[in-house]
Amino acid sequence: MNPRLGELLVKEGLLAAEQLQKAVAEQKKSGERLSMTLKRLGLVSEEQLLDFLSGERLSMTLKRLGLVSEEQLLDFLSRKYGIPVINLSRVEVDSELLRLVRREIVQKYQVFPVRKVGNTLTLALSDPTVVLAIDDVQFATGLHVIPVLAAESAIKAAIDRHYDTSDDIRRLLDQESGVEAGLELVDRSQKVDIAEVGKEAEEAPIIRFVNLIVGDAIRKRASDIHLEPYEKVFRVRYRIDGVLHDVMNPPKQMEPAILSRVKIMANLDIAERRLPQDGR
Repeated sequence: MNPRLGELLVKEGLLAAEQLQKAVAEQKKSGERLSMTLKRLGLVSEEQLLDFLSGERLSMTLKRLGLVSEEQLLDFLSRKYGIPVINLSRVEVDSELLRLVRREIVQKYQVFPVRKVGNTLTLALSDPTVVLAIDDVQFATGLHVIPVLAAESAIKAAIDRHYDTSDDIRRLLDQESGVEAGLELVDRSQKVDIAEVGKEAEEAPIIRFVNLIVGDAIRKRASDIHLEPYEKVFRVRYRIDGVLHDVMNPPKQMEPAILSRVKIMANLDIAERRLPQDGR
């Protein structure tokens, strides 16, 4: 056990000063390691000592020992390291960040990309002492990383929510042949041929793509799927717990076929593009 860590925890009111003082006094008399003194005095169990000595991350150790709550730990770490705390459940995630910071990295370090501004990436983590996480993300992305603190449970939930079936969708887009290779996609600069678009909507790649989106949204408990066509961008977003989350930006050329496929599934008129329709 690190004496400096003990002093910090006592200073912040997270440990009883009397317990630490008693252990240190006994340790000086016996000359044994502090960990052995703590065990002999019954201040910690053998299992708790193993947790300390196993190299487990600070946040996990403190929580498993029941010394602090997640909120207390975040507040303590924020004041100690001068890193702000954020609420990940209120963050709108850009799908491009999920491409930039791969699943392997976020799972390895339990971190989550929050936003990118210029060449700076904001990265949520629960343990600021894991410096290697920041170094690896900076190396992998080529961006300057600014850390923010978030609850470990919130980071795990964000990873599960955003790095789940969305990976399958991105892989479908990134395949060497690609979805586009299996289609003769409509050129938006030309007049749209409804018959041709309807034909594309029945192609296997588009059917598979739309099915993945719907399945992904169901697994993430989304209440709505937003397919948002703009002049230069086609965006897919989910509404989860009342908040819209960016999922992906499919190629603009796929827009007519995707929208037509959804209309076909809902028994709508694919030729109607101006008036609202109710599907089922």
